Amino acid sequence: MSKSAFIFSELCYRHTCPRGHPERPERLTAIRDGFEHANLTPLRTEPIPATHADLVPAHTEDHVNLIEQTCASEAPHDDPDTSMVQGPWEAALRVPAAAIAAATP
Repeated sequence: MSKSAFIFSELCYRHTCPRGHPERPERLTAIRDGFEHANLTPLRTEPIPATHADLVPAHTEDHVNLIEQTCASEAPHDDPDTSMVQGPWEAALRVPAAAIAAATP
């Protein structure tokens, strides 16, 4: 029998995107509600933040640095695929960490 886990951080609710964007807090609530509706109690775990070394295999060093600096300065980020809001860096570091945790046996 396989087990389900909900790798989640409350910080992820701080990542708010423009209306209609798929990455929004409501999807996390929907997932949690789906588990409850199905009478499932998944293991819930808080991901530790990813490290810089975790990020660079998927992104260039310059890109990682740019995003971190943009978050720190709260400056606008001109990229239609990457929505950035005030203070998302800590939440953003948990997303790849959650993926790593899910893929690690």
